Amino acid sequence: MFPEWAAELRRLFWFYRMARPCSRPCPRTWRRRITAEKKRLREAGVEVWELHAVCVLLRRPEHSPAAKRARKYLERCR
Repeated sequence: MFPEWAAELRRLFWFYRMARPCSRPCPRTWRRRITAEKKRLREAGVEVWELHAVCVLLRRPEHSPAAKRARKYLERCR
């Protein structure tokens, strides 16, 4: 479902979701790493809307309206 360029982003979002305030590193650290990875992908030439759709799917529950729209967009991009 996800493009191959999103593997590192998937890993970072997983760590972000699993982090708790008392975790080391804290959630803020994972947000900074996610931001840096998104910036790297934009500079590598990944389309902004496709990157946004992947992030929405990684951030939000499966059955939210935004996730459904993002999934449709990614299916059209293939």
